[in-house]
Amino acid sequence: MVRRAALLAASCGLLLAQKLNEPAPDTALAQTQALVDAGKFSEAEASARSFLDAHNNSADAHYLLSYILFREGNAKTSLTEFDRGSQFRSPRALDLAVAGGDYFLMEDYASADRMFTKSVEANPGDAMALYFLGRTKYNETHFDEAIDALNRSLKLDPANARADEYLGLSYERLGKTDEALAAYRAAIAAGTEPAWAGPYIDLGALLTDNNQPKDALPYLLQAVQIAPGDAQAHRQLGKAYLRLVQLAQALAELQEAANLAPQDATIHFLLAQVYQKLNLPEKARAETDRYTELTGSHSAPDTPLAEARSLLQIGKTKEAEQAARAWLSVHPNSAEGHFLLGYILFREADARASLAEYTEGARYRAPSAYDLEVVGCDYVLLEDYTDADKWFTKSVEWNPGNIQAIYYLGRTKYNENRFDEAIRTFGDCLKLDPKNVRAEDNLGLSYEGLGRTDDAIAAYRQAIAWQSDLPLKNSGPYIDLGAILIDNNRPEDGVPLLLQAVAITPRDVKAHRELGKAYLHMNRLPDARKELETAVQLAPQNASLHFMLGQTYRREGLSDKAKAEFDRYAALNGTHSTPETAEH
Repeated sequence: MVRRAALLAASCGLLLAQKLNEPAPDTALAQTQALVDAGKFSEAEASARSFLDAHNNSADAHYLLSYILFREGNAKTSLTEFDRGSQFRSPRALDLAVAGGDYFLMEDYASADRMFTKSVEANPGDAMALYFLGRTKYNETHFDEAIDALNRSLKLDPANARADEYLGLSYERLGKTDEALAAYRAAIAAGTEPAWAGPYIDLGALLTDNNQPKDALPYLLQAVQIAPGDAQAHRQLGKAYLRLVQLAQALAELQEAANLAPQDATIHFLLAQVYQKLNLPEKARAETDRYTELTGSHSAPDTPLAEARSLLQIGKTKEAEQAARAWLSVHPNSAEGHFLLGYILFREADARASLAEYTEGARYRAPSAYDLEVVGCDYVLLEDYTDADKWFTKSVEWNPGNIQAIYYLGRTKYNENRFDEAIRTFGDCLKLDPKNVRAEDNLGLSYEGLGRTDDAIAAYRQAIAWQSDLPLKNSGPYIDLGAILIDNNRPEDGVPLLLQAVAITPRDVKAHRELGKAYLHMNRLPDARKELETAVQLAPQNASLHFMLGQTYRREGLSDKAKAEFDRYAALNGTHSTPETAEH
């Protein structure tokens, strides 16, 4: 369950404040620090800025101002001060944690992950940083990594009930129900002052979803008592009462939830069910219409199909698949059901099963342009670019304003080596969305495919320029520009771009590979080895990486290591060619 950003700011600020309660490194900042400790952030900001007017090269002052701005919810300006502070000294673990909090508030979870990870590396004993690293991993849907970080945090701080709660949420998203229940109960047992409703809601909701609504009631009643203004608490309690067929209580809770959160479509979906069971068809229809208005769905809320859409919206694809199949078991001729199941299966990367559902659905009604777009994506997953081209083309014909479908068609044309057509298609995409970074980057790749190097370089530079002020950057054009410069004997010009790409996406294999290749061209062998070893760790089945690493080891005189890499290259490539004859 997603918690509001305001809750993060409050809890993160509270925990960081505990660490910033120590004296400021620069004693001249003591007055500013005292204002921070007193929670007087506006005065603290004015004091810090006054200090910086006279001491602009004070790293401590910039980092302290960064923290103050974070506490004021001004994440972007906080990061600016963080960058200024880093010009005068390297950030410490706490400085990095504040920057991580800034990125989290901006919902830039990849950058938040990077900052919290660096903070933990600098101070592995910081339970707070580990907790927020776990929170970030959860929002990135890296649930196994979230569990690891949260467990490490709990070893250091067993009383952190919020870490237990997010541990439960992570287990739940992996389908580990027993572990999730245990974590929620641990969060409740740890207790907090003041109490908060989160784990009570989570435990009650999970019990309800596992056909234990009677066991869920005490927890959900407690949640409503703790947080009477929390719509989710009332919604889950109403859902439990509905499962128990206690309709008067269900109606009261769901009406309260709707008053608190009138835009929550799921509440209207549940209210329609209650009214229908109470034999109030007009009220049920009104709630159905409201649900449809909010979701754009045409499914009736008394069917599992609408619930499948709701589950899909919150990322519960397995549960959505089960709901869709339940509907189809009763209504096997439902085109809407087959198309929805096809989309769910696409989201689960089961392309063949997805295509089977779209084929079945087409027996009962013609697919929409959007349905055809998903079919095209299925064929891309299968690397059948000819069929992908056919369906994306038809989708665009039916809806010429669909930027995403046009972009996918351009990508498919590129993968078919039909570069002239790809260029025209990406041009069409850019007419509708003039600063589409991905389209401009792929335009460059298409020019490169035709050998139009100058045009490709210009497109990559344009894609980089368009995102210069964006907090979350796409590393693609940095990698592609760096790579083409290397291939044109300009590795020195490529290195800065590739270093930036690695900073943006530290787990991107291509970024490390191209950077290693640049260093290899420059005869910077230790640097090349480091980047290529990282690339091999990220993609151990990539034969060409082992070949390049073998070249590096050989040039360093590490013959045994070189032989091992060349042998691994041959095994993966299914070839007996020697390194001297194998193509790079």
